[in-house]
Amino acid sequence: MVNKKKVDRNRQLIIALSLITLILVFGQVAVFLYFGGQGAKAAQINQTKDDLIRENKQLKTEILRQTSFSFILEQAQKAGFEQASSIVYLEGQLPMAFKNK
Repeated sequence: MVNKKKVDRNRQLIIALSLITLILVFGQVAVFLYFGGQGAKAAQINQTKDDLIRENKQLKTEILRQTSFSFILEQAQKAGFEQASSIVYLEGQLPMAFKNK
C-alpha cells in the first residue's frame, strides 16, 4: 500500500512538473513572438530614420545649389535679365510726383 501511494504521488509530481514546463515553454514562445515583432518595428523605424537623414542631406545640397550665385545668375539670364552697363544713383529722395514738375 505504501508503494502505491508513493507511485501515485510520483505520478502527480511528474504531471505537475510537466504542466509547469509546458506553461513555461508557451510563455517563452509568447515572449519571443512579442519581442520579435518589436524588433521588426525597430528595424522599420531605423530604416525610416536613415531614409529621412539621406533625404535631408539631399535637400540641403539642393538648397545650397539653388541659392548659389552662379545658379541665380543663370536663372536671371534665362528670364531675360542682362548685366547692367552702367549704374545710376539717385541723389535726392523726392517723391515721383515732384520729379515731373
